[in-house]
Amino acid sequence: MSTDTLVLYKSSKEKKRLQTVFFSLLIFPIVLAEPIIFISIALLVFGMLFYQLLKCEKVILDSEGIRYQSNLPKFIQAFVPSRDWSAKWSEITATYLKNASIASGTRLITLGIHIGLGYKELLVCQWVDSKNAEEFRLTLDKKCDSPTQIITILQGCPLIKYLTDKGIQIEVDPKFSLKTPFFQLDPAINTNPHTIIATILYFILVVYTVLDAMIYQQETYVAQPFYQIYLSCGMALLVVAWLIGAKVRKRESVIIALLVAGAFSLALLPGLLRLNQLTDKMGLQSHSYELKSDLSFEPVNDKTLPILYLNDDHYWSYFQTGTFYEFQLRKGGLGFYQISLAHLEQLKASLVKPTFIVKESSQASAYSLPKKLLHTLNGHKSNVLPITFSPNGQIIASGSKDKTIKLWAVSTGNLLKTFTGHTDKIQSLAFSPDGNILASSSEDNTIKLWDIKTSELIRTLKSPENYLPSKVFSVSFSPDGTQLASGNWDKSIILWEVNSGEVLHFIEGHTDYVNSVVFSPDGLTLASGSFDHSIKLWNVPTGKLIKTLKGHGDFVLSVSFSPDGKLLASSSYDKTIKLWDVSKNKVLHTLIGHQDAVTSIAFRPDGKILASGSFDKTLKLWEVSTGQFLSTFKGHRDYVNTIVFSPDGRLLASGSGDDTVKIWE
Repeated sequence: MSTDTLVLYKSSKEKKRLQTVFFSLLIFPIVLAEPIIFISIALLVFGMLFYQLLKCEKVILDSEGIRYQSNLPKFIQAFVPSRDWSAKWSEITATYLKNASIASGTRLITLGIHIGLGYKELLVCQWVDSKNAEEFRLTLDKKCDSPTQIITILQGCPLIKYLTDKGIQIEVDPKFSLKTPFFQLDPAINTNPHTIIATILYFILVVYTVLDAMIYQQETYVAQPFYQIYLSCGMALLVVAWLIGAKVRKRESVIIALLVAGAFSLALLPGLLRLNQLTDKMGLQSHSYELKSDLSFEPVNDKTLPILYLNDDHYWSYFQTGTFYEFQLRKGGLGFYQISLAHLEQLKASLVKPTFIVKESSQASAYSLPKKLLHTLNGHKSNVLPITFSPNGQIIASGSKDKTIKLWAVSTGNLLKTFTGHTDKIQSLAFSPDGNILASSSEDNTIKLWDIKTSELIRTLKSPENYLPSKVFSVSFSPDGTQLASGNWDKSIILWEVNSGEVLHFIEGHTDYVNSVVFSPDGLTLASGSFDHSIKLWNVPTGKLIKTLKGHGDFVLSVSFSPDGKLLASSSYDKTIKLWDVSKNKVLHTLIGHQDAVTSIAFRPDGKILASGSFDKTLKLWEVSTGQFLSTFKGHRDYVNTIVFSPDGRLLASGSGDDTVKIWE
């Protein structure tokens, strides 16, 4: 390195300013919600590492040119512009000084450098000489208005001095002036007592909000007071007027006012709650509410009461719509309602009946349940998604994320054959009632029909013309084998004629992906489960909607008719299973026990047992008539994606994200 080499580092004061801004931004997430505290801590750790790395950033100027070096990791540099660049003096076509547009302060004077067709910027006053770590202090001169005078004053910056000594011509933006208040040395918060008072007020409001939330959480709002937003806006205007009147710059007055108004708005939540409670003369009153299908509670007697929306609490999705509950509400002196959280927790506890508590039964079951693992089928190279038994129970088919379909001998567990042809993961499989055809659906936007005897592809079904290709999530044969239903990513359901491959009905009605379709035993009704949280029943001959069943609090992942067609089971991402009386549009049982999304359900052929598989890696068995939990099976090392009973009910098979199929005897 030559003797005229100059190495510049960011000043310690500049790093402290950056750190102050960063830590200030963490205040609001921490006080707003407890879960975000963990995110904030993670950001804090990342920020500390980031600023430690910033200390190593440097600008090197020597006889050849200018280099900007950074020790930031490459993945961070992708999000941070202007890192690790260099330019020879001969490549620099122009340089000029201007003010940064984002904030005030002389440290944000910008030096723009044109490098051929490229352009880079440096904040000139934040860099100090490695031999002299003193930060440049700008002395304002009332007579300073010409470009020459500005360049002369900025000679105190090592960067500017080196460039001028090197003979680099630096132009000055005509709008740039060191006389304007915009370029005051320090923000008013360091010098004006009024901004100091406003800042103290801000922290008092934040501390009050945090302490109140920690100490007293027995009641909350039912209806927010409409005037809360007006009070917050009024506070912002009041602080702006106060600070501007105290000779604080407008830009800083607005920023400080917004911070104070934001903290004031947060403090209003508990503050108005306390005032409303202190001015209340009636106390808590019991009111009757009815649970609706959208998980809202509507008042039964007094229609002036607010509707309660508790759909953020999955607990309520466990209970039947149309039932009635008593809530304790307070209408205080300020005229808005509050609900007793303590009473709400007591109500939840009282509603959890023993039948909903999952326990391993110590008594011998009256049912014949699987006792041991018969086979573990290994062969797929990725997640096993769908499985299905052939009608005679001798073959089990499995589809995988590895884009293949495999047929296995149930008696021996041996692989019989592999079908290839799909170009994306297999989502669903279904045997025709006579066992001669296997239908497979895939995210490659197709359905394929395979001849089981010859292993040949019969035909490929694609979305009708005038419709975009769509991933196919589910397929199901009608009981007579003449029709095939598919549930699709584009929210549609298609009924196909199997022999010709023609479309009989193109059905629309869901508002999100259709994840599961199944025919009723008589073939006259088709049930569909969707990511829109609903289940719909369709008339097969006409393709018209019969009814919509709502009650799940999240995606519906699977639907299944009981063998007699009187019941419909549905499983959901909300970790529950619901048993519906189809004729009465009514939930008979909500089965709770899985610790994660319930991905698949299947009735045993006698209709007495329901099996379920889950992301919690377990299979569970339930008594259909009572909803009673019977047994749990563990063995998979990953998600259980699908489960199915053999036609005679003796075997239960499960496919998993651990790339295996297990057959339980």
